[in-house]
Parts: sequence; structure tokens; C-alpha cells
Amino acid sequence: MTAESTFGTDLLAGVRTVVPLLPAPASIGLVTGLAAKAVGLGLVQAVAMSVALFSPVVMFTAIHLIDVGAALFVVVFASLVVAVRFAILSLSLSPYLDQVSTGWKWVMAYFLLTPTYVLAIERFDTDPETDRVAYYLGLSLPGWVLLQVTFVVGFVFGALVPTTW
Repeated sequence: MTAESTFGTDLLAGVRTVVPLLPAPASIGLVTGLAAKAVGLGLVQAVAMSVALFSPVVMFTAIHLIDVGAALFVVVFASLVVAVRFAILSLSLSPYLDQVSTGWKWVMAYFLLTPTYVLAIERFDTDPETDRVAYYLGLSLPGWVLLQVTFVVGFVFGALVPTTW
């Protein structure tokens, strides 16, 4: 099998693996978008936050702190503290990525979420021949796209929800 066919095959394998889990990022995106709208963020600010932070847990932390009027440095610091778990996950994932370039490791780190981590480790343990970058991207990209789209839908829908709700 060629490197290209392995990349494509493993990318699609990652997508097929993650598809049953996609209702979760869809619902989280909607709720997070609604919350961002409710605290008064503008669409550009909200989308920038969603793309920059990506992690729903970190986004909820930041949104809550914005809502209570916390200073920007508190929002940033608290978000970093919540995100420390990703450093721990990254450390345990690193032995599987010793052959991966530093650039790809940075890309993969951006997309690191707990389900991606668990599914990647499981596959890397059971099939050491997997193109790890391809499979990881296959696991990550569908959820990332869906989260961003549903975040915007939730934000826009948030403008239509009566404040009494």
C-alpha cells in the first residue's frame, strides 16, 4: 500500500470511527453559541473565541467569567488552568507520535479533545501501522467543523430566543 493510499484510508477510518459521536459536538456547539450570545459577545468575537479555544469546557469557563464581569487576565488565566488537562493528555500521547514532525504535532495539539485522544490511543495500540496523522485528522476534523457550524447556529438562534427563557 502506498503512503497516499494509507493516508486516505486512515483518514476515512478516523472519520468513520468518530461519526457516531458527532451529536455531542453538535449539541455542545449549539449551547455554547447560545451562551456566547447571552453574555453579549458579538458574532466576530464569539467565532474568534470558538476557533481560538476550540475546547467546549474552556469556552464555557471563559463565557461564564465574561458573564460575571471578570477581568480579562482572570478569563485568560482560568481558561489556561482548565486547559492544563490537555497538556497531560499530550504527554501521554507523545510516545505514539515520535515519528511525526513538530509542525504536525502542533496541528494535532490544537485538535486534542478527550474523545479524540481516547480513540487515537486505542487505534495506535491495536494497529501500529496506522498513519497516525491521517487517522487523528479523521477523528478531529468532522467534530471541529460541526462544532464551529453549530456554534454559529446557536449564536444566531440565541438572538431569536426570548430573554425570559
